[in-house]
Amino acid sequence: MRRTAILLPLLFAAPLFAADEPWRVSVMRVQRGFSASMAYAPRPAWDVEGAVSEQSYDGPTAPPFLGGPPATPHYTLRPVDLFLTHHFLSGSRVSPYVRAGARYVRTPDGTHVTRFFSDGTPPRDEGFKFVTRDSAQLGAGARLRLTPRSALRVEVIRLLRSDASHYDPQTRAAAGLSWHF
Repeated sequence: MRRTAILLPLLFAAPLFAADEPWRVSVMRVQRGFSASMAYAPRPAWDVEGAVSEQSYDGPTAPPFLGGPPATPHYTLRPVDLFLTHHFLSGSRVSPYVRAGARYVRTPDGTHVTRFFSDGTPPRDEGFKFVTRDSAQLGAGARLRLTPRSALRVEVIRLLRSDASHYDPQTRAAAGLSWHF
């Protein structure tokens, strides 16, 4: 009885996990950096994708302090994204898709901005110029299949929070390559 209770759900769940090429790796060019992702497709029309990006920003330039050079802080963000994607026309050469997911961005440790004033006022520590941010997100895109195992990919993603940031824009676009295996 116990064996039947275990095997019966597995028997009905097997078609959910049947896909010819269930794994996909993508490399995308994103605003101010690059992204690498890996997706698992339990069905040809659905996949779950995780992505890690690296994006570089130059902060606002502070005026020179006591005749020195202006200070321009440099920031590197490493956002993490998780998506659930539905592909329309998954067997065709051009396959549009929609996606929903979550984004998490962490501020680099120890990166503070100090504001210097040319009028002799003591320097002031401004703290972080960006903070830890997480948000739900929606997107749409298309894949153009080049070979049975490779494709070009373009997408636009919109964060669902209401506060914009120079370092983590609400709307972003990406383009790149995907490989299926």
